[in-house]
Amino acid sequence: TCRMEARAVNYHRGSSRDQTIRRHVASCLQVFWRYGVPGMTLAFHIRRDLVVKCWVRSEGNRCRDRHAHRRTTPCTMTKKYPSTPYWPYSPTPGQGTVAVQTSRFVDREVVITEKLDGGNTLLHGGQVYSRSVSEPSDGKWMAMVKKHHAWKIQEPDIFLYGEDIYAVHSIEYEPVAEDRTFYAFALRNGKDEFASFADLERYAQERAIPVVPVLFRGRFQSVAAIRRFIVSAHSKPSVLGGEREGVVLRVAEAFPSADFAKNVCKSVRSNHVQTTTDWRRSWRPCRTMPVAG
Repeated sequence: TCRMEARAVNYHRGSSRDQTIRRHVASCLQVFWRYGVPGMTLAFHIRRDLVVKCWVRSEGNRCRDRHAHRRTTPCTMTKKYPSTPYWPYSPTPGQGTVAVQTSRFVDREVVITEKLDGGNTLLHGGQVYSRSVSEPSDGKWMAMVKKHHAWKIQEPDIFLYGEDIYAVHSIEYEPVAEDRTFYAFALRNGKDEFASFADLERYAQERAIPVVPVLFRGRFQSVAAIRRFIVSAHSKPSVLGGEREGVVLRVAEAFPSADFAKNVCKSVRSNHVQTTTDWRRSWRPCRTMPVAG
């Protein structure tokens, strides 16, 4: 049996705060019973600002939290997008993992898309989540994707990831329509698999959601051919106008999320500037146009 642990901070039964907490806890419980595994316990941390944190505690591991005796990991209704490994020959290798199995992309169907300069965004259950996916985002920089697309994703087992460019980061693109500030790049299902790129395009097209620009679709006969294509792609401007931040290479077929690092990698332009959390204090929206029609 699974043991439940909960702790709360100064709230009163029957209050609006209590009702909100109960709703959040119920949501966490649904996910836990659906995806939880034997030998794990569930803990809730309820903060004064009504944000409910749901944690799975795994027995037998040391916890980084000095107030707990077991290791804790987030258990939310959302799934965070994995960190994308770098193509070994990326102009800017960054601090992340480097993809070493370059031959995996040879002589098989692959897709190369443009890596847009925006915020990694998740649409799930009618809500918008930032990179951390700890809780729905209320940032004003998410205004356009909330208005035009978030409400379209209601399935409980669908996670649609994309790049949101409404807030200008290091590259400012040409003006875009209000409903084209979000570009989907990955679709994940309840089986914890990433859908094929064709299924992503089909899903997005049915809901009138833009997909990241496709630069190449097909097969390469050698790693050298992939390198030549990526070098050429870096030398060209963005499909949206302005500089191109980089490209993303992935296998065209579906694959388990556990194999993400084997099937996806990115190459980023030289002198790429990583934004920090401070950008939210002085952010500005991109240039937009009214939606056509």
